[in-house]
Amino acid sequence: MHSVGGLVSFDVNIFPDSMDDLSFYINDEVVGTWNLSNKKSQHVEFLLPAGRHELKWVYQSGRIPSNTYHWIDNLLIPALPDSDNDGVIDGWEYTYFKSLDTNFKEYDTTLDTDQDGVTDINEAKALTDPWWERY
Repeated sequence: MHSVGGLVSFDVNIFPDSMDDLSFYINDEVVGTWNLSNKKSQHVEFLLPAGRHELKWVYQSGRIPSNTYHWIDNLLIPALPDSDNDGVIDGWEYTYFKSLDTNFKEYDTTLDTDQDGVTDINEAKALTDPWWERY
């Protein structure tokens, strides 16, 4: 994601009697871990500078099989949906084009990469996969 800078915040809920950990990473660095040593439920915030970042939550079970869980709620991320202002949301661009380098304002509007009858621009608007043939 591409952040405008600010606080990433969310609520962490821990299942009682859990032996499991939930860790939160910013750019492959663990910035928070929750387990039974923490409160059952808490609101957390992390300062995120402006720029491109990878946010990741990793759940590790202490039992096999595990029937417990942790969850997050009320997630707020300081980001613009379309930080490069090209008319296509960043999440779709990162997912299917791996960067924000494609300028969709100058993109060939007739291009249909997967030849399914839906142009790549319309795939972006529908948030569908431009690389997968649907029939």
